[in-house]
Amino acid sequence: MLSVVMLTKNCEETVKKAVFSAYEIADEFVIVDDFSSDGTLNQLDDLPKAKTFRRKMVDFSEQRNFGIDQCSGDWILMLDSDEYLSEKLVKSIRSTLDRPEHEAYDFKRKHLFLGEIILYCDYNTYTSMPRLFRRGSGRFHKPVHESLDYAGSVGRLSGWCYHDNARDLYQFTLKTIRYAAIEGEKLSQDGFSRRITPFFVIHRMLKSFAKRYFQKFGYRDGIRGFYLCLLESFHTGLIYAFYLDKSRKEGGT
Repeated sequence: MLSVVMLTKNCEETVKKAVFSAYEIADEFVIVDDFSSDGTLNQLDDLPKAKTFRRKMVDFSEQRNFGIDQCSGDWILMLDSDEYLSEKLVKSIRSTLDRPEHEAYDFKRKHLFLGEIILYCDYNTYTSMPRLFRRGSGRFHKPVHESLDYAGSVGRLSGWCYHDNARDLYQFTLKTIRYAAIEGEKLSQDGFSRRITPFFVIHRMLKSFAKRYFQKFGYRDGIRGFYLCLLESFHTGLIYAFYLDKSRKEGGT
């Protein structure tokens, strides 16, 4: 039995495509919604396989672990609400679950930005962690850009997962700000104590841009690559702004 866990937040334009890309292999969908204010949940009203939970997000790992705890399946697939599976990947998952040889599996991803696939910009081809795993073999940690702690060997599936997280530039920018806020708060919780100066922030932002645009060949992705690297640099600078804001509210510097 396969349970698909999906976190949602104001994703009415992508969630249905994500769900139906995995519909034929999923025995249940566990939807953990962070109080969406658009029509996200309306898109799932007629989905008989769905179990929906409304829960305020503290961080991504905690939200994912909550979803895992609600699953009934022997296997769990983590699928984001802005991702969808290719037919080849669906077939690969089905055949793998018939005769599993590992405790967890990863697969290739193609990232789309403003309607086109991004090939460079330090956007990894493979998932940064296993996304299909046996229930009980793994838990997530880190508040954002989370990782999976798992036991056992990892296999690799064939086919592609498409990550369409920037269909709308406004929503993508809001997501960038949201992630930066979580990471800034994490810096404060971890006891980060370095003095924040304009030079420090500018250096970090330029370093981020240079790495993605030049070292990781983001310029080969054209104007979309330039704007993506620019937004990622903006995200880096915002992390420290949110850290300062958190410190000010707590009576720090």
